[in-house]
Amino acid sequence: MGALTSAAQADVATRRPVRAVLRRALVGTAHVVVRSDLALVVSGVITALTIALTLSPDGVVQQVVSSTSTNLANLRTHPVPVLVASLFVVPDLEGLLLVLVLLVALAYGQQWVGRFATVVVAVIGHVGATLFVAILLITGLGAHLIPRSVVYAEDVGVSYALAALLGWLSARVPRRWRVWYTAMLVLYFLGPALFSQTFTDAGHATALVIGLSLAVLSARSAQGGPVRSAPDDAVGGIPLAADDERRSVRPSGKEVVEE
Repeated sequence: MGALTSAAQADVATRRPVRAVLRRALVGTAHVVVRSDLALVVSGVITALTIALTLSPDGVVQQVVSSTSTNLANLRTHPVPVLVASLFVVPDLEGLLLVLVLLVALAYGQQWVGRFATVVVAVIGHVGATLFVAILLITGLGAHLIPRSVVYAEDVGVSYALAALLGWLSARVPRRWRVWYTAMLVLYFLGPALFSQTFTDAGHATALVIGLSLAVLSARSAQGGPVRSAPDDAVGGIPLAADDERRSVRPSGKEVVEE
């Protein structure tokens, strides 16, 4: 009986640090998000447009999605407007789950390097993946490997930009969690390709590779040397363990040492 009690106490003691880590991570993330005007504005605009589309008649939704899709027909006639507009069109409420993740990604990006660089990464991922997919489709059409209906295929949303941002932010993930973080990204964005290979899967793969490549460049280019990733004992800029020297990350993204 005593052994069972000891085991139960050990289990409770193990759970407490995990809960503390999760609580501090959530609090730290909330602080980062509320300080990011970029994340709040972009996510707010997308959310408002999504709700408006949801309340609109089906014919209006179909017209908006068709006119803003980054398909070959639209890219040929008005490439720049469609590349911009497609980022802000989420045709259903389920897509707002990705917008929530985008909110966090934009907030951490702004904290790390500022608004402009974060927007540049998102644009590179979105545009780069879209153009790569377009090249694949043009090649497939020329070789008669895919049907001509793909010229008018619907493709809108933030997923390409989000994949690039999340891949890029891997440079700021603590080293002990970075492999798991990257593995989850690969599983989420590339896992569906195991069951149904679509041009969107190719876009996700491309955007994720772009983001991971930018993470490597970012980690080696700051101030002529490698950027130090977030310390292993901190999540969301809040120290998770107390030492003689406590390390934390300020909202500016710079690491400081408190004696």
